[in-house]
Amino acid sequence: IRNIQLRNVHVTGAEGGYFIVIKGFDKTRTIEDVRFDNCTINGRPITAGYPNLQVNEFTKNIVCS
Repeated sequence: IRNIQLRNVHVTGAEGGYFIVIKGFDKTRTIEDVRFDNCTINGRPITAGYPNLQVNEFTKNIVCS
């Protein structure tokens, strides 16, 4: 999976543990170049330090701005 862009996505709902999980399968089946532009969960911006953003070693270039 490559070249995904999410722009101006705003999730609203009950407070709780909303997770973003981006995990490739192995070194030949990776997830690359995913970008979150102006995205929020319950008003909280999704940033590289977002605590519920989970990636693994089979992802590359996950960008939050």
